[in-house]
Amino acid sequence: MGRTHSYQKNILREISGSFGRFFAIFAIVALGTGFFAGLVATSPDMLDSVDAYYDKHHMADLQIISTQGLTDNDVRAIEEIDGIAQAAPMYSTDVLMNYPENQTCATRIQSLAQDGEPWLDRVTLL
Repeated sequence: MGRTHSYQKNILREISGSFGRFFAIFAIVALGTGFFAGLVATSPDMLDSVDAYYDKHHMADLQIISTQGLTDNDVRAIEEIDGIAQAAPMYSTDVLMNYPENQTCATRIQSLAQDGEPWLDRVTLL
């Protein structure tokens, strides 16, 4: 019992002798713990927000890209897979656009669904 009491007194003496250093280390640990807890709590919230946004705007969950293109038979085969609610073929290309003042910007152009077809990736003009 005497040794434990002496050890505790020694710890308290060290802390009180350098309280500024102890407080700085304590603050750094508390800040790091709070930052880590915030990151851990944010990830599920961000995933839920993205999922809700994708559902609201009917965005595609998956894209199948082919350099040779897909045929109508390929699209029908994809639609027949269990769990696929809809397959919407589209065209896309990457181009370089020239702007005034000699600026060039890489841009992706994507097609939208034709009239009367159910479509994904709905455009919202803000």
